[in-house]
Amino acid sequence: MSQAMLARTAGLSRQTVHNVVHALTVTGQVHVDQGANGRETLVSLRATTGVVIGVDLRYDVARAVLIEFPGGTRTDTEPTLLSAARDAATEDIDAIVRLVERLMADGGVTPADVLGLGLSLPQPYDARTRLIAPTPLMPGWAAEPVVPLLAERLGVAVVAENDANAAALAEARWGAGRDCADLVYVMAAYGLGAGIVADGRLFRGGTGMAGEIGHVTIDDRGPVCTCGKRGDLSSLASGRALVNQMRALGDTRATLDEIIASARAGEVLSSRLIADAGRYIGMALAHVVGMLAPSLVVLGGPLAAAGNVITDPIAAALGDMVIHPVVGGTRLEVSALGDDAALLGAVALVAEPYGVGTEASPSWLLPPVSRPPHSAATSRAPTDARSDSTEKGHS
Repeated sequence: MSQAMLARTAGLSRQTVHNVVHALTVTGQVHVDQGANGRETLVSLRATTGVVIGVDLRYDVARAVLIEFPGGTRTDTEPTLLSAARDAATEDIDAIVRLVERLMADGGVTPADVLGLGLSLPQPYDARTRLIAPTPLMPGWAAEPVVPLLAERLGVAVVAENDANAAALAEARWGAGRDCADLVYVMAAYGLGAGIVADGRLFRGGTGMAGEIGHVTIDDRGPVCTCGKRGDLSSLASGRALVNQMRALGDTRATLDEIIASARAGEVLSSRLIADAGRYIGMALAHVVGMLAPSLVVLGGPLAAAGNVITDPIAAALGDMVIHPVVGGTRLEVSALGDDAALLGAVALVAEPYGVGTEASPSWLLPPVSRPPHSAATSRAPTDARSDSTEKGHS
C-alpha cells in the first residue's frame, strides 16, 4: 500500500504517516519500495516466517517452487506442459492453478501460510494495467487479468513481472550481481530482452516494460520480425533466428540445443552463427552500456550455454562501440543462477518486501539434487514465426 493511501485510510496527514513509516523502517518492521510509476512509495510489513511461491511461466511449460521460511525448506515440482493453443489463456491458467495446488499439498501448507506468489512471465507486462502486453506469441493472454484471476482462485496474493526483470532481480540478490548495485541482465532465449537493476532496485520504466532490447533495430535491411520491425535484434540473434538460419542453410532438423552443443564442440557453421548473434547482441548492448554504465552485464537464457563462443563477440562489440572510460568499468559474466534465474526472481518479488531470504547465499538457492533439470526434453520449442515476437525472455 502506498503512503498516500495509508494517510487517506487512517485519516492522518502524509507527514505523520511518513514519520511513522520512517521509524518502523529503522526498526526493521516495515519495508519501503518505489512503486511502478516511480513516484509513489509502497510500504509493506516485514515477516520472519511464512511461505513464498515462485512460478516461472514460459511459452509452453510452467515450473514452480515453494520456499518455507525461516528454515529455507525448498519444494520443487515437475514442469507442467501448457496448452499449444495461444489464442486463449483459460487452459493455461487452469494448469497453473493445479500446479500450485499440488505444490502446496506437497509442501504441506495452506493458502493461509503463503505470504505471496511471484509470477515470472515470458511477455512484456504492463505494471499500470497489470495486463500482459498484446503480442503475436500469446495473443489470448493480453485480454486476461492473470494476476487477479490467480489470486482469486488460489486465495493468495500474486505479483507478476516479465522474466528478464525477474531474472535480473534474482541475479542482483543471489547470483552474479550480488556484489554490485547496478547491472543489466540479458535473457538470450528464443526471444531476447533485458532487465535492469539500478541503485539496487529493479528499474521498470514508466510502463514497467523497460529493457526491450530485442526490438532495437540493428540492420534496417534485415529480416522482418513479427512485431513489424525490420532487422531488430530478435530477428537476427534470438534462438529462433538461429534455428531459422540453420534451416535456411539446409539443416531442417536442427534445434537450438544442438546448435549450441555443436558450437561448443567447434563445428564451424554453428560457431559462426552464434558468434554473429553475439556480435549483434553486443551492438544492442553498446547503447545500453553507453547510457547506463552498469558495473555488470549478465548473460542468461539458453544461449549463455554457448560460453565464450557468444561472450567473446559480445565483449568485442562492446569494446568497439563504447568508449573505454565507460565500458572499462563494466564486466561481462554468464548467469550464476542459470535456468533457475527467472524462477528465483519470482520468489524474490515476494520475499524481498517481507525481508525474508535476504542473505547473499541462502540455503535453498540450489534446487534439490532429486529434481530433474529443465531441458528441451520437457519443453516444446516454438515451431512457427510467432516465437520471434515481442516476448522478452523464455519461450
